[in-house]
Amino acid sequence: GEVNYTIHDGGRLDARKAIKAAEGKLSNQQLEVEKFSLRRRINQLFLGILLNRERINLFETTLADIAARKSTVTAAVELGAALESQILQLSVREVEIEAQRDDVKGTIDRLVANLATLTGKELSTEVDLSLPNLPAPRTISTIDRPELELFQLQRASIMANETMIEANTKPVISAFGQVGVGVPNPLNVFDSGISPYAYGGVNLRRQFTDWGKSEKQREPPQ
Repeated sequence: GEVNYTIHDGGRLDARKAIKAAEGKLSNQQLEVEKFSLRRRINQLFLGILLNRERINLFETTLADIAARKSTVTAAVELGAALESQILQLSVREVEIEAQRDDVKGTIDRLVANLATLTGKELSTEVDLSLPNLPAPRTISTIDRPELELFQLQRASIMANETMIEANTKPVISAFGQVGVGVPNPLNVFDSGISPYAYGGVNLRRQFTDWGKSEKQREPPQ
């Protein structure tokens, strides 16, 4: 039988636990950062659709105004109180507004398609979107950016890795023992018979140089 027991590992076990914990928190926070970016992108699309719909309403109001003015000018031309060129000018302006309106409609179509992709839902161009009821500006709490927490966790991960590097340079003290039966006696070469034996001791192991391994571990990933 043989037994080995580590008396002092230089802090290696605690350092490994700290690294695992730091890596787990860092991974979770990276997901939070990605979720925050996704929510921000969805909000931008949401507000972009609403804004462009308002632009469509303005274009429709302008077109209705132009149509009313054309009707008035047409009647004035018939009475000889206006020139036909004024009708032409209104018609040109009407075409320009219609072209701008159609461009905005195309923009809305693209925004809705992108929103459908990000949310994983089938959305029509006329999907009903409404703003939530927001509290007064002074009562809205400050938004904590997840990138700030990610930075702190990255720093903690680096410090945990540094602790591990330092721990690897410290000595390891362990106790060992062995009992058994040998032929011949492994502890007495002059005893050729079947003999029980036992021995034990303390082992000290220390690495005096790591041939630049610590420096490589401290280098940032490429």
